[in-house]
Amino acid sequence: MRIAKIPLILAAALLIGGCPLGKKSESADAGEKSPPVSEKTAAAMLEAAPEAIPACDCNNEAAAAVPVAELPERFRGLWDARCDSRGDTHLAMEKNSITMVENGGEIRAVVQKGRNEVAIIADMRGEGGEWILLRHFELSEDGQELMDVTDDDNYFLRRKCEDMG
Repeated sequence: MRIAKIPLILAAALLIGGCPLGKKSESADAGEKSPPVSEKTAAAMLEAAPEAIPACDCNNEAAAAVPVAELPERFRGLWDARCDSRGDTHLAMEKNSITMVENGGEIRAVVQKGRNEVAIIADMRGEGGEWILLRHFELSEDGQELMDVTDDDNYFLRRKCEDMG
């Protein structure tokens, strides 16, 4: 399965930045509409300026989300709601891979915002299927709790596990 990385990275950066696509700053004229950004346009913008940081203007603040080459060390390891057994909440993340319960895959894109927030896109396989996974995580300051905040209405907390039975 092949993924168009640049548009997905841009979408993940906008997701982390909390900026809905097409949202304008408060300083923009109310009568003007933001032009739609196609995948082709987004790819062209990033190719023209590969050092550019994808950002949007939300309340005149630039989103600090940036694509990174691999999952930062702070997010790696074994995570679970309870560290006493390998159950339905098991999550293992390495620099380029993710495993959730019986499904696993290769991380294709990582976008980081600040020190404690990432979004990942991964090619997943398991249970007879293949799919693209998008997850948004926030890490506690002490690095011991990982909150899956992908779904605004259903956050999920896991703790860092040294060894799981």
